[in-house]
Amino acid sequence: MVVYMDDQILNLYEIWVDHEIPKDVKIISGIGSELFKYTDVKFDYIICSNFTLEEIERCFTEKLFNKDTKVIFNFLQECAGVFAWYDNNVRPHVEKYNIPEENFNLLCSIGDVWRDFKDTKVNVYTDLRLNFYLDNHRTFDIFTHYTTIEGDKKLKSKKFITKNGRITTWRWVLLLNILHDNLLHDGYVSLLHRKLPNGLDDVENLRNDVELHEMSKEWYSYDNDFETNSETLLKSLPIEFDNALTFDHHNYADFPKHQLDCYVDFVTETTAYHLDYNTTEKTPKPFFCFNFPIIFAGPLIQPQYRELGFDFFDDIIDNSYDTIRDPKERFQKCYSEFKKLVTMDIEDLHKLWLDNYDRFVENNRIASEICCDEDDILDSIFNFCFST
Repeated sequence: MVVYMDDQILNLYEIWVDHEIPKDVKIISGIGSELFKYTDVKFDYIICSNFTLEEIERCFTEKLFNKDTKVIFNFLQECAGVFAWYDNNVRPHVEKYNIPEENFNLLCSIGDVWRDFKDTKVNVYTDLRLNFYLDNHRTFDIFTHYTTIEGDKKLKSKKFITKNGRITTWRWVLLLNILHDNLLHDGYVSLLHRKLPNGLDDVENLRNDVELHEMSKEWYSYDNDFETNSETLLKSLPIEFDNALTFDHHNYADFPKHQLDCYVDFVTETTAYHLDYNTTEKTPKPFFCFNFPIIFAGPLIQPQYRELGFDFFDDIIDNSYDTIRDPKERFQKCYSEFKKLVTMDIEDLHKLWLDNYDRFVENNRIASEICCDEDDILDSIFNFCFST
């Protein structure tokens, strides 16, 4: 059996087989377009990430995708809009080249994405537990080190944490609101900043980004200081709470110590528009780290986590924001709940946290058990891959 795997899947596969690759399996691995180095290889399986339209076209024209090869698209983490991606990029070529649609398969962490594919012949594997496992398993020893100490019950240094990498409307407006409300020094706050491939700073690009400017102005909660605070943010980038932070990683080795040193986590997910219940490794972090969870994502993400047993503290937080379909209204309601908590005196917030300590412990227990269920998760993934 000859298998192409992207590097993420290969890492998981080596854990699954305990680093002893079976003799009858030949593994070729790479990142992205490295697959095209092997057009002369007859693959039984290709497990690859979400290629661009141009890369998909090459896979068909160069016959990497063919009637004899099973293709598994890896959307185990960032998977918003996956059906639209398939429908626009893959399906037309499946029909054009007359390849059975059942040859195409999808690995995805969105629990309900199968509904979108119910009228196709695509095989879909979904498992929300992957959000806890895929990024967090790399640091689970660190999580364990911090979160099995019974959580330090002393007064925390900060009221909240919010970790933001790539700039989006909701992350930009969150920082604008925090600036307006004079909350910046009450939290661990980051908004990281990408440089262009040529090494040039892209502040001017942000300053001239009309769409970001107009949407942020529409979402902003206040009337009088949008331009002033926007310029302050631009001049402050990157905003970091740790010198180890970079755009590529919120330092995995260090962030639990900050997350455990505050009470509230305002999670800003990767997407906010898609109605496909998409979350990533970001959402589980407050459950691991004894935080009140304020999670801004697409609508209706909470029911999936509630089914796993997680407590969203409905008696303290009005979580109805999760049901609001309009992203601007959802954000404003979400921020209102966040502000209600973080404008409390820190002594009062600490008391509220202590009064509910057992509930944080239970959230941590559930998250930890999921993360430790490695064998079952990996069995599920690879039994799906190699039985399709």
